[in-house]
Amino acid sequence: MKGPSALFNTNLLLGVLLLISIGCSSLSLGNKNASTLKFHLEANPDASRRTGTAAVGRARPMYITIDLEPCIFESHIDRAAVVDTADGGFAIWIKFTDFGAALFESITTANRSKRLVIGSRYTEARWLAAPLIVSTEKSGVIIFTPDATRPEAERIVSGLNNLLNAGRKK
Repeated sequence: MKGPSALFNTNLLLGVLLLISIGCSSLSLGNKNASTLKFHLEANPDASRRTGTAAVGRARPMYITIDLEPCIFESHIDRAAVVDTADGGFAIWIKFTDFGAALFESITTANRSKRLVIGSRYTEARWLAAPLIVSTEKSGVIIFTPDATRPEAERIVSGLNNLLNAGRKK
């Protein structure tokens, strides 16, 4: 009885190590830059290790308790772009995959009045935005103004598209 369970635990450990190595290698694209984009839901603080605090904004940070497990990942994103806004600024435009769009619709339906905290890891890890969910979003697109300069936003979007394109080639 002890033999098969030990074998199972070893196989489980090897599987986890393989997944970690695949995840880490997906950010290494040779000379190309890669960046990530993850979406976390606002949560009620509790004593468990499932929640944490995100400081959104650099000048005057807004501290938001979030679920540490992202609800949307890069694999749910089809493409990204930096777009100009009517007020002369810029925003990041994200188009989700079909599955990502359905997931985003479900999340925005079930979590009205909560914030969707958006984080990225590019040259540094940082919380970019925390838009309030006010209604169900059925378009499969989110546009948000990041706490970033335009060159930083372009770097994030370029790295995200590099990561998505590398994933499609595999």
